[in-house]
Amino acid sequence: MDASNWAKIKEILDLAFDVDRDARGAFLDTQVISAEIRAEIESLLANEDEAEGMMEVSAVAFSRDF
Repeated sequence: MDASNWAKIKEILDLAFDVDRDARGAFLDTQVISAEIRAEIESLLANEDEAEGMMEVSAVAFSRDF
């Protein structure tokens, strides 16, 4: 992916963070972007959800898996 694509991803991702999670798909539908850029944005948004869930677990509970 070239630099202009990453700039577009950052621009839309910044906007998507301000949209309710349940409305993000509809928000992305309104954007004029390629399937490749949309997939990257959706991947980054999914990683945000996963990271937030990880932060909700106590360190003791998290370390049990190690």
